[in-house]
Amino acid sequence: MIKQSILLKPMDIEVQQVEENILGENEVEIKIEACGICRGDLDMFLGERKSFMEQTTMGHEFIGKVTNTGEKCGNFLLGKRVAVNPLISCGKCYSCSNGNENYCEELRVIGFGRPGGMAEYTNQDINQVIPIKNEVKWQKAVLIEPLAVAINALENVSIDNKKNIVILGGGTIGYLICKLIKNTWPDTNLIVLTRRDTWRKLFENINCYVFKGIDEINNYINMNLKEAGIDIVFECTGSEEIASEAIKLIRRGGTILLVGIPKKNKLLKMKKIQDRSLNIKGISMYNRNQFAKAVSMVNDGFNAEEVISDIFSLDRIGEAFYMLVNKKEESRKVVIRGEEYDI
Repeated sequence: MIKQSILLKPMDIEVQQVEENILGENEVEIKIEACGICRGDLDMFLGERKSFMEQTTMGHEFIGKVTNTGEKCGNFLLGKRVAVNPLISCGKCYSCSNGNENYCEELRVIGFGRPGGMAEYTNQDINQVIPIKNEVKWQKAVLIEPLAVAINALENVSIDNKKNIVILGGGTIGYLICKLIKNTWPDTNLIVLTRRDTWRKLFENINCYVFKGIDEINNYINMNLKEAGIDIVFECTGSEEIASEAIKLIRRGGTILLVGIPKKNKLLKMKKIQDRSLNIKGISMYNRNQFAKAVSMVNDGFNAEEVISDIFSLDRIGEAFYMLVNKKEESRKVVIRGEEYDI
């Protein structure tokens, strides 16, 4: 028997003792070391992703150690720490054949219908795992999945030290985008919108200008940038209202990248997009190469563990989600730590 969290219905998650799944011939058994909670998990907990919800074991941002291997997998991964790419694509369609697995029409995501990492153990296809170094701290490695999203966003736009950039949404993805930009282009002018004080200091520590409201950003632009304007906006909230503000902030010919997952689709301002010659791109997760790049970066030392604010054991997973619901202003990244590991 193993422990596995089950989302029974909205706002009702519990840890149950369940029978271990039979290990497939192309699968590896992974003992979970850590699993991050993201906005998508919280939406499902709140009942806002009903199509994926029934009897679900969530978790797509997880790492662990391979404890068993299927008969066709060999033993080279046995005992190794791994990150798990949660995107399962068909591997045969036009998008997959061209390295854009995240565009696959048959795309499935571990943790959204298929059992994920909020458990003691999980069985996953060997093609979904990539080794991580033993010396890499779990606090670094558990951020590989959101780091892959940030990498995809940056690979879809041209950046240099002269660019003026706005990040709308000061959460994990927004912070990782900023940190990657500052690591490569330290003189880039980064302006961040976040209403949460718990994030403000982190952004300020990497030399970002941080504001709580759109009006404050507009005032900064008018006083300091004037005709130069904003070259790039990363919209990371998924709020259509905030995305509509991006259209007002950007200079003519600028680029807006929609990174956050929207819940509504009513406010598209086609006239302003056409008149201002704006470039708008949607950013959908990442492809296999970008996930592998995130693993490589973490193996080579990239570190953003400062985003983690709270750590819970698997047995306290309900507390973790209720804290995100009731005290979200006080938290940043919340992580579920695997059984038998130090909290």
